[in-house]
Amino acid sequence: MSINQAISAQDSALYVKAGTAPTAPNNPAGYTEIDGLTAFPFGRGQANTLDATNLRSKQMENIAGLSGGQAVQVSGHRWPVGSSAGQEILRDANPDADLHFLMVLPTGDAATFVAKVAAFNVAPGTNQVLTFTADLLPRDFAIVTAAAGGTP
Repeated sequence: MSINQAISAQDSALYVKAGTAPTAPNNPAGYTEIDGLTAFPFGRGQANTLDATNLRSKQMENIAGLSGGQAVQVSGHRWPVGSSAGQEILRDANPDADLHFLMVLPTGDAATFVAKVAAFNVAPGTNQVLTFTADLLPRDFAIVTAAAGGTP
């Protein structure tokens, strides 16, 4: 019988920094935490699939294209204006500006990436809390080791 090794997602964190890249990219102290998160993807994203089939092919032939190019979405509970600096960085980001991100999971996985914010939306609804989504256009995904004390 195998032992269940599942790990709770609680204590996962996403950090953001506007402007220049942090001097210690694996240290959360150089970033601002995005509060209220309920979900974000951890990974480099999916490579585009390129059709490389030619007229002599006997079946479809696909090859991996460039990774990235598609938006990834982070979501969470919207906090009042001025109470989450991380949410404000996402909301106020210029669509042409690069933001620097650090993801830290309770498994010990950590990664950095650079992204532009393609959209930031707040969704009200009947009998629910306000939520937000931010569509990011990521690149330069890199696995890192979280700095000592870097787990949330």
